[in-house]
This record gives sequence, C-alpha cells and structure tokens, in this order.
Amino acid sequence: MKILVAEDDLVTREILKRILTHMSDEILEANNGVEALEMIERHDPDFLFTDIQMPLLDGLAVVEAVRSSRTHSMLPIVCMSSVKDKDDITRLVSLGIADYILKPLRPGEVHERFRRVISQHAGWRQRQGAEGQTSLLVVDSDPNFRQFAIPLLEGDFVISQAISGAHALRVFQESELKPTTILVAEGLPMVSETQVVNLISKLSIESRTGIPSFWLVTDSELVPHEKARHFAGVIKRSFVPETFMAELRRTLLAGASPVDKLRRHLQEEAPKWMVTATRQTLGVMSGQDVTTLSSEGLTITDGISGRITLTGGDSRVEVVIACNRTDAERLAAKVLRRDATLESGGLDVFGELSNTIGGRARAALLERDFDLHISLPEISQRYNFDAAGRWDSSAWFSTANGDTFFVGLRAEEAGADLGGYDALAELEKASAPVGGGDSADDALF
Repeated sequence: MKILVAEDDLVTREILKRILTHMSDEILEANNGVEALEMIERHDPDFLFTDIQMPLLDGLAVVEAVRSSRTHSMLPIVCMSSVKDKDDITRLVSLGIADYILKPLRPGEVHERFRRVISQHAGWRQRQGAEGQTSLLVVDSDPNFRQFAIPLLEGDFVISQAISGAHALRVFQESELKPTTILVAEGLPMVSETQVVNLISKLSIESRTGIPSFWLVTDSELVPHEKARHFAGVIKRSFVPETFMAELRRTLLAGASPVDKLRRHLQEEAPKWMVTATRQTLGVMSGQDVTTLSSEGLTITDGISGRITLTGGDSRVEVVIACNRTDAERLAAKVLRRDATLESGGLDVFGELSNTIGGRARAALLERDFDLHISLPEISQRYNFDAAGRWDSSAWFSTANGDTFFVGLRAEEAGADLGGYDALAELEKASAPVGGGDSADDALF
C-alpha cells in the first residue's frame, strides 16, 4: 500500500511518516499541493493525507482537483488543519473526504484513528464485495430502464434499486451490505443526481463505511464538467443489450489491471499528446502546417500503414500510422526534395514517420510510468481502414498540401490478437525494418 503525505511543515511530516510507516509499504511525500497532484498522477497512491494550509495550492484545491479527476476521483483523503473553518469543513465533507483531523497532531490519539480510516477504506480499489460480487445500487425513476439494465448487471453485482434520490438515501441507510457502486440516472426528481452523491458520501462518513463510486447514467452526448466531476465516470444509456454491455465493459466493469490502466490512459489522456506529436512530426518532416480533421467519410483503401508495437509485462500498445499511396509518395517528395515513389524512397520515409511517432508515444507513456519496449516498424502496402475498428485513441490529420493521415493507438494484453490490423502486413515485411539506424529509438528529430 502506498500513502501520499502532503505537508509543508517538516516536523509534522516526520510525525505523520512515523505513524503511517507501520500501516503502509511505501510513504510518498509532497511539500505543497502542486507536488501532491503530480505525485498522484505519477504514482497512483492508495491514500492521501493532506494539510489544508499549504503554499502554491492549498489542501481544499487539491481535494477538488482529485475529485474532478476521472482517474483518481475515489482516492480516500484524510485532511488535517490547525484552523477549524466551518465552511471549509462543510465543503470537504461534500467532496467525500474520509476524515478531518485538527492540528496539532498527538501521535497517541491519531494513531488509532488513522488505522481505523485505512482499515475502512483499504478495499476501495477492489470492486469485489461479498462472496466475490460487488454490491450495486441503481437509482433511476424510469422502471423500463431498471427492468432492462438490472438483468444485465446481476451476473456481476448484488443489485438493489431506488426510484428517486430520496428513496436512494433510505435504501443506502437501511442496507446491511452497503453498495460499493451506485448508478445514478440524470434528471432525478426532487433530490438531484449531484445531491445524491453529496448526501450518500456524508452518510458513508457518518457510518464509517467506504464511500461508494458513483456513475452517472445519461442520454446526453456531453455532460458539463461541473456535473461530471462529481462522478467516477459517465455511462451512456442504451436499450440495445450489446451496446449497453459494451459501454459497461468500457466504464463500470473495467478493472484496475495494467492493461485497463493503460487503456484508460489512452482513452482519456493520450489524445492530446498524440495529436501534438503527430502534428509536429508531420510538420517538421514535410515543412507544412498540419491540422486535425473530422473523421466523417474518411477512409483508406489499399494504402500504406506502419505499425509500431510497444510491449512491457502483460501489456502492449499498437501504434498505427496510415494513408493512401499518393499521400505517402507526396510526403516522401517533400522530405527528399525530389519526385519519389514508394519504391524509390517513399517506404523509407514512411517508415521513419512511423518510427518517430512510435518513439514519441513511448516517451509520453514513460512519463506516466508505462515502461514499454519499442519495436521496429512493420510496413503494409495493402492497408484498408476499418472505420468500425476499436481504437482507444485516434485522429485524422491533413497537411497544407491536402495529404491525409490516420493515427490510432490501442492497448491489449500481450498475448491478445490485435484484430483489425491488415493481415497482409505479415506478407509485406520485406520492406521492414525501415527508416535506417540500429534501433527504433533512432529518429529524424
């Protein structure tokens, strides 16, 4: 277990470390709120103990940032302060903190309190509850959706249900097995969906039980950030069983395995750095401005693709760069400053493009502690784009010259079949490795 201690006072931090060392395998330290958020992103601790009065970013802001995070929103947090501010405490309780402790800390008094909090919340990552199943509460005023969704969920959860926000509070209070996961429908009468989150969080703290993870079920395509930040994630409502189960596997049923964490990063954080890396690489190579495009109507038939595989442990990431043959040849002409065909330098240039973007992807993932080994590019000259293929992150790009490129990333278990990639690539390996150099880490830039 990893515990992060965010405290700018060295004496207090040493006291905390001495107390918590006996309860944790690893103690991480942060001197201010900014360092705390960085440590949470990089090291994914199991608990956060934070001071409220800190430089740069105070503890309240840290708690708000954590709760607004899709990845870390359910992290148990213990807050400490020498000031008993009613408004701050009320706000922190509404954000679902595990405990609030006044300073100065007295080791003999807080030791048992810390131990109890850690014991109560130690299983927050585990979705497994009684007899190997998670207890789940469905809060939805629509009986038709409850009748549709509950049979699909019963194989994975012990189910209870409520027809309104007020009813959900009573069901939670009366449940012997407190729900560890709660699905809350958007548009509840009287007690709103965000009020359900705040009130049940308070009840959890008062009853010394773990705060559940809350998921918003919605018909909306876009949920405002101010609302979404209260939830661990958003589930799109559907009455098609296959579609709804696919949405559940993507969100609620997604575990915390290395592959799941990697996939979640690709879906939530990678699009920004992937777009930047591709625009920069294409721009530098071709000497042109590069923009992103809407994917509607775009396709590749008998085109060129380069696949880079990033592998580590039980996980791997496939990075695919693809375009039509004419676009690949025009890129080569720009880079080589002469007319070029695929056979006369075009494949080498495309291989270097694949190699560079793959290297950028590896570097970005390494910053998030995903240490993956990179392969050399595998080139296919008969790539057909499958618009229905599952990509965790993808985008289309256009150079000022009108050349169009596709880049996609997806995570899989290391032994899985990366379906969707052109099977003819295996017959095209005569042109790979390409791009020159002894290693795929070699690049033009």
